[in-house]
Amino acid sequence: MGLPQETVGLMALIDLTIHGWDLARATGQELSVDPAVVAAGHEFMDRMGDMGQKMGAFGPPVPTDAAPDGMDALLGRAGRDPAWTR
Repeated sequence: MGLPQETVGLMALIDLTIHGWDLARATGQELSVDPAVVAAGHEFMDRMGDMGQKMGAFGPPVPTDAAPDGMDALLGRAGRDPAWTR
């Protein structure tokens, strides 16, 4: 891919985190994410979020009332509505 290994690692981490939330929410379960993982997800979105949205990897941002460094804000940045239920 020609990307630094750190970026590829963060891509995998955000993918697992966001899709883990998708699966947990769709099956009526809670997902607890380590704050360090959430912070890394925000770091990734700061660097690559715009490109990811342009490439269709993320939906349009969803506004949230969440703390800007929390999981719900990360979900919103990735195009997920943290209030969504099945």
